[in-house]
Amino acid sequence: LLAGAPPSRAKLTLIDPVGRGQQFTSFMALADHDPTLVGHRVWTTDAKIDDRLGELAHHVEDVLQAILRDRFERIEDYNEVAGSMAEPYRVVAAVGFPEGLTRDSYRHLRALVQSGLRCVIFTILVCDESKPWPNDMPLPSGDNLLQLRIDDDGNWHLESEGLEDLPFDPASPPPAA
Repeated sequence: LLAGAPPSRAKLTLIDPVGRGQQFTSFMALADHDPTLVGHRVWTTDAKIDDRLGELAHHVEDVLQAILRDRFERIEDYNEVAGSMAEPYRVVAAVGFPEGLTRDSYRHLRALVQSGLRCVIFTILVCDESKPWPNDMPLPSGDNLLQLRIDDDGNWHLESEGLEDLPFDPASPPPAA
């Protein structure tokens, strides 16, 4: 997304309640050039995660009600005519859920998964299978949710329907300087 989107047309929301932001340290250098690109920081505490997911859910409501209405099917259709007012693509990437999710933040996350596709908000969750989701807050599902699973041997697996056989080999981190 970052390589393919025009400048200022991609925004990341990074969430890491377990690692306190360590899982996304390589992305934080981007904030030196544009703090809004990565939401100024990695969100780590229950309250901040709830606030940030709430802001994004509110943004979806605004886009659906004020921009898309019944005129545009998706934000891409709007962006074709919007020029400098075009909406950016957004990604919510979270590592370690359900840790850090309150009932409210779960409700916001579920709304993002259900309604985010029209507004070009993609959700990536990297979950620890040893920490099951509570029964009253099941793992969200939807067409715009990309689920990755890491097995006990450290192998990555795409769990999204139709993508199970797609090879997914993330690049190794660069050597320490």
